[in-house]
Amino acid sequence: MFDKLKKKFIIINMSLLTIVFIAIFSVIYMLTAITGERQTEHALNTIMFAPPRPTPDNPAAATSMIAELDINDNTVRAFSFMNISQTYINKAIEKAVQTESLSGKIRIEDNHYAFLKQKTPFGTKIVFVDRTPQHRTLINLLLIFFLVGGISLVLLFLISLYFANKSIHPIKEVFEKQKQFIADASHELRTPLTVIKTNLALITANSQETVKSQAKWIEYICSQTDRMSNLVDELLVTAKLDYMETRPCFSRFDLSKTLTGTLLSFDAVFFENNINLNTQIQADLFLIGEQMSIKKSDHHLNR
Repeated sequence: MFDKLKKKFIIINMSLLTIVFIAIFSVIYMLTAITGERQTEHALNTIMFAPPRPTPDNPAAATSMIAELDINDNTVRAFSFMNISQTYINKAIEKAVQTESLSGKIRIEDNHYAFLKQKTPFGTKIVFVDRTPQHRTLINLLLIFFLVGGISLVLLFLISLYFANKSIHPIKEVFEKQKQFIADASHELRTPLTVIKTNLALITANSQETVKSQAKWIEYICSQTDRMSNLVDELLVTAKLDYMETRPCFSRFDLSKTLTGTLLSFDAVFFENNINLNTQIQADLFLIGEQMSIKKSDHHLNR
């Protein structure tokens, strides 16, 4: 039962933590991607409408390509501030022309580009911006998320397992104590019930006798009912225990009287079973300990 409870606690805890991690990482990834897209779009528009310059005026222009085509999509002029070949530029132009939309993304070898097309009276102008760093940033971000998220979830699993064991252990301990006490109480109640039953049988068998003459048996019944009442009180106290350690209550008591009283409570049982018990109990024998436990042990021995 407690193992199932622990597993359920860990599963729920880890599920919630995983959902939170995924939500946080997704938001960070989306914000990073959106920011990169806006920067790329801004760079494309800036380069598209800026006048031609002999040198790049911003970092985005330094990694850009510009191509001007006629109405038949033939290249009129193409240049780049990057150190790339004309063949490389022609590949980019060809892929952009094949795309029907005015903007999009293409890949040439291991590099990624975003492009923007604009129709002019003389044909088409195409601007390319290298977005390879942004693409790599997103890939690295995913790798970091998987690495950090995996390590974090493993650590959180170990922490959850530790706290689950620590939280359930006191509950399990109290449950086991209650279970053990109930089992002990069932055995303890048998003795006074047996004594009461025997005394009642003796009283019933001698119904013609006066109450005064049978006072001894009645006193035994009263003592056993008191003992049963104490057992019930202990059971109620144990049922209310909540993570608290129960410590034995030691006191100095007269062991001689305790043993004598216990033996007297079995007088009816001995009488009915024709048992002649001879005892030699030293008077005024005191002991420091838990009196109730001694009484229980003595009752078990007499049974």
